[in-house]
Amino acid sequence: LVGVFLGLIVGAVTWAISEVLPSLAVGPFAIGLAILMSGAHHLDGLLDFGDALMVHGSPTKKLEVMHDKSLGAGGFALGLFVPILAMASLVPLVPDVILQAIIASEMCAKLAMVVASRFGKSAHQGTGSIVVSVMHARNGSVRLLIACIISLTIAFALLNYAGLAMVLSSIVTALVMTVIADKQFNGMTGDVFGAINEISRTTCLLTLLAVIK
Repeated sequence: LVGVFLGLIVGAVTWAISEVLPSLAVGPFAIGLAILMSGAHHLDGLLDFGDALMVHGSPTKKLEVMHDKSLGAGGFALGLFVPILAMASLVPLVPDVILQAIIASEMCAKLAMVVASRFGKSAHQGTGSIVVSVMHARNGSVRLLIACIISLTIAFALLNYAGLAMVLSSIVTALVMTVIADKQFNGMTGDVFGAINEISRTTCLLTLLAVIK
């Protein structure tokens, strides 16, 4: 529901911009606004995730790099590729569907973090461990089921079967990222959750393009 709220704001402003500016300007504006509304925390997680992923060594060493304040080549590359791909995915969308697409993609990005928190484990005590502990507590499966039902219902109302495909894409992305985090870092961190948000948004928009092509 938080994703729906954020997507509604970003989508409404983007729709208004799409009425007066060329389509090439719409994508960067939308993704930039989405990043800013989250305080760029998720983007920061994506950068740290990219740096840690490129490091050779033990999960402990990778976590040390993840918490390093400096930006390396891995973070720089991933921080460029993922948002640019998301921006490009919005360019072909006509104004009639761009609002729905942004709402659905932001919702799915948040759903992906919920899924990952349910199936992942904490790498250490920190921001990520808080949400993981909640989703691993009693009724965690019920919480996940409710989140999926809400997301599927809203996505179908917005974009019909294309919306359902976006939700499925976000779940698959979350599960893949959970496996990567477990193998590379021995579990989830706050930075990994941020990366999941950014990557899931992009995969969902790409999925939408593939379905409506």
